[in-house]
Amino acid sequence: MILVNGVVAFGITVFTIEFWLGRADDLPEKELRMLRLVFRQVMQDHVEPHAPDELLRFAIDGMVEGLHDKHSKFVPGDRARAFDSETTGEYQGIGIGIVPDHIPITVRYLLEDSPAERGGIAVGDRIVQIDGERLDQVTKSNVMEEARRRLLGAPGSTVRVVVQRGSDVETEVELTRGVQGTSVKWARLVDQQARIGYLYVSAFQQRTAAELDHELRFLEEQAGGALEGLVLDLRHNPGGLLTESIAVANRFLTRGNIVSLRARGDVEHARHDVDPSKTTHPSLPLVLLVNDDSASASEVLCGALQDHQRAAVVGAQTYGKAVVQSIYRWDGLDFRLKLTTSRYLTPNGRSLGRIERGRDGKPEGGITPDVEVALPPKVGEAARVRLQDFEVPRRYKAAAAALALELGFEGEAEPLGPEQDAQLGRALEVLRERMARAAPEAGNSAESKR
Repeated sequence: MILVNGVVAFGITVFTIEFWLGRADDLPEKELRMLRLVFRQVMQDHVEPHAPDELLRFAIDGMVEGLHDKHSKFVPGDRARAFDSETTGEYQGIGIGIVPDHIPITVRYLLEDSPAERGGIAVGDRIVQIDGERLDQVTKSNVMEEARRRLLGAPGSTVRVVVQRGSDVETEVELTRGVQGTSVKWARLVDQQARIGYLYVSAFQQRTAAELDHELRFLEEQAGGALEGLVLDLRHNPGGLLTESIAVANRFLTRGNIVSLRARGDVEHARHDVDPSKTTHPSLPLVLLVNDDSASASEVLCGALQDHQRAAVVGAQTYGKAVVQSIYRWDGLDFRLKLTTSRYLTPNGRSLGRIERGRDGKPEGGITPDVEVALPPKVGEAARVRLQDFEVPRRYKAAAAALALELGFEGEAEPLGPEQDAQLGRALEVLRERMARAAPEAGNSAESKR
């Protein structure tokens, strides 16, 4: 698996030092003997007791940290599940949102095709029991946290939930945990008459390209035909799976290179070019929104579309992460190693690596927007919170809104509009300019190949 983002977590259980080190024929004998001696002495004489596996994890941590590469990491196995969830978008749960600070625990919405939805749970259901334990026996101040703790678990594991609906009749359902989260959100027409769409991509996960296709079809249905323009928002998108970033770029390009990877010694070891059969919107006028939190896979997408002059980039300078990590797994062991294995170049040969310029100097690197727009800090933070909030799935929006009115809690907050969000406002201006230029050239600029 290849990533262009930056977080990891993993672990390892070590039984004896000889198991791990005795077979390392390729290790320098002197250093291997040093490690054995230090290990033995610490185990024998350090004022605090230590487990053997703990000491060896310290050694592995030190080895990876000694690379002076903040993107390469070894992290213990008890956090591997969280890392995998972040990478793939699958997380451990049954796929519900609950009404905040409300007792009894009440279902606010469900994720589409989630265990809860397949099990027949509905908006407004009250969860009264989990795995045989009644929630009304839990202290009120702890019940929300306790409910979350009991509902979470390893994907594939089961949980028994008892719900009340309407009357006091209780129904028990057994659910198998495992939920695929979404990374493409807030699909809407920002200008119905002009057929201008908007999408936010929060990360590049296992199904991002497929989600993009689905949301573009939804926007086309809402528009009553092909879109005439699209704003693709990548602000606060830290990256993710390189394959998904490439697939999204491919939707809008018809030919040429998307990205190339260079390994040790500056040797090109992978080149990713456009596959014309996967192009769906070759001439749709496009603007990308970015900021200094847009990194890695986001920058791969931006670099490809900017170099091919396929999209205008609006916002603030991106982060500047020009390296790619590979994730290594070994059978029978529960840790992962995330290791920087290559650098990437945009189609025009640009390396986007961040270069710090001292305490007062502005960092160099990343994508420089075609149109730079800054947001006041308070507005920027408000925009971030709204974008990163969870979006209620469309089929449950009406029921969730009605429940919010009934129970008196605050309903879903939409992202800031162009009147408040100057970056979005300027992106729409730039998009309309591109649409006006494209119209005489192609007639229908939003050609969509199916």
